Amino acid sequence: MQDLKLGLEGDNNQILDYLVDNIIIEGLYITADNSKIRANCTVFNIRMTDPISDNQIAHRITKINNVSILTIKSSDENLVQFLIGNDLDIEEMKSLPREMLSREVENLIQQAYMMASFKL
Repeated sequence: MQDLKLGLEGDNNQILDYLVDNIIIEGLYITADNSKIRANCTVFNIRMTDPISDNQIAHRITKINNVSILTIKSSDENLVQFLIGNDLDIEEMKSLPREMLSREVENLIQQAYMMASFKL
C-alpha cells in the first residue's frame, strides 16, 4: 500500500512530504503511525517534550504557511498528529462524533486552526 502524503512548502520554498494516514474532513488530516509521525517531526523540525505525568499529554502546534501541525504525545509509543488547514470548517468538526475527537483534542485543533488562519 502506498503512503499518503501531502506536499507542504518549507522554509526554502521547497516542497516537503507530510505523511498522513487519513483525512477526517476537508482541512483535517490524521496520522497515528509512530514512524510517520517521527518522520514528519524530523522533516518539519518539530521538537516534542515529554508529558509531565502519566495522566497528562504534551502537545505542540507548529505553523507552516497556511497550515498547522498539532502533535500530541502521552508517551514515546502513544503519538498522534493532525494537519489542520485554514480551509477547515470548524462547525463541521464540532459535529463529529465525540468518540472521534475528545473535547480536549477539539480545543487544541481549534487553536491550531486559528494559527493556520493567521497571516504573518
